[in-house]
Amino acid sequence: MTEVQDRIYRLGIVTVVLTLVTGVIRIWTVIMAFTQKGWLSALLALVLFLYAEALWSYRLWSEAPVYAWTTSVWLVLYIGVMSWAWFLKRRHPMAFEEDDEATS
Repeated sequence: MTEVQDRIYRLGIVTVVLTLVTGVIRIWTVIMAFTQKGWLSALLALVLFLYAEALWSYRLWSEAPVYAWTTSVWLVLYIGVMSWAWFLKRRHPMAFEEDDEATS
């Protein structure tokens, strides 16, 4: 396995973990929005998830520090991993293309 393939493999694992954590935090955000403001707020949190997570993290910093801290760390990690993937794909675009022989 080349260094680029190893980076892509690690990026894939990190992306799967980040996706699972995203689901948990998204559900947590919707529940927090519902308990604080009601159905409309929960629906908006479900649709506008990144904005809602940043907003509720800020609003609940003193009331729910575990939620606020977890969401803040998640947002930083999410932005970092997506930036890493973007730069890796720009630097090695051929590594992200599917190999026809491997899929046959």
